[in-house]
Amino acid sequence: MALFNAPTQASNKIPSAAPLLEAGGYPARVVRIVDLGKQPGSVKYPQPVFKMLVTFELLEEYMKEVDGEGKIIMVQDPDEDAGVMMAKNIEDKPRWFDFEFTYNTDGFMGDNSHIYKFMKAVDALQVAPNLEQGIVGHEAKALKDLLGEPLVVGLVQYTKSSGKNAGKVDNKVATFSPMKKKDQKDARPLINPTVYFDMGEPDLEVFNKLPGGDSDWAVKNRITKGIDFVGSKLHQLLGGAPEPKAAPNQATEEQVDAAMQAELAAQAEARAAREAQNAEGQQPNDPF
Repeated sequence: MALFNAPTQASNKIPSAAPLLEAGGYPARVVRIVDLGKQPGSVKYPQPVFKMLVTFELLEEYMKEVDGEGKIIMVQDPDEDAGVMMAKNIEDKPRWFDFEFTYNTDGFMGDNSHIYKFMKAVDALQVAPNLEQGIVGHEAKALKDLLGEPLVVGLVQYTKSSGKNAGKVDNKVATFSPMKKKDQKDARPLINPTVYFDMGEPDLEVFNKLPGGDSDWAVKNRITKGIDFVGSKLHQLLGGAPEPKAAPNQATEEQVDAAMQAELAAQAEARAAREAQNAEGQQPNDPF
């Protein structure tokens, strides 16, 4: 037997596809929380805002394996009669969906904001005990402790309006709701390791593993082009690299989708309410 000509390396990257999912609620867990720092506002909401990216791992939906021609491979559905086929799951590749939240650095949030609804869904807010109703109560959870928490995310279908995929129908997260206690017991654990990145206490090893590339909207680039990046702790850890290409003062309306516009409006309303409460000497909502 002759020696091989050159070494090769086996790849575990199975070609995959992410088919459109029907609108509805999907059980999930929080797998990633990334602080994007202060980001530019939009034309309609020009004030710069702090943003965080939260990623949800769906517990019952997976990427689908495709053949050499890019066609989804079909296999027998184990839960159906013979001959009923289903797309082949890649069991170690669950579907991920991101949602971008604005936040206040003191943790204050208005009742109508998406971040408040998310915190309610993962039971992160402080709950006062009520012995008559059997409620034990608990303190507000630390943000990092939300990793792995179960909830139900509501997906919708929408048509992309710009970019190279304009006209394509895709999914996005629109709502958050609690998972029933009985369902939490049977919910599978996360497949992927959790990720937590805080601009206030940046971990360089975590940052280096975040998605990057040439796109301005890659996570790393969003962070390093943020308004307060230069001079930040992360900037110093990176060796005080030359100032990146300046981020635009404002995001376009196309870059700020309807969900984010609603989030910005709700947070602006919350800030106004907080200022009014402070002026009257009232106690605002507890921060998380």
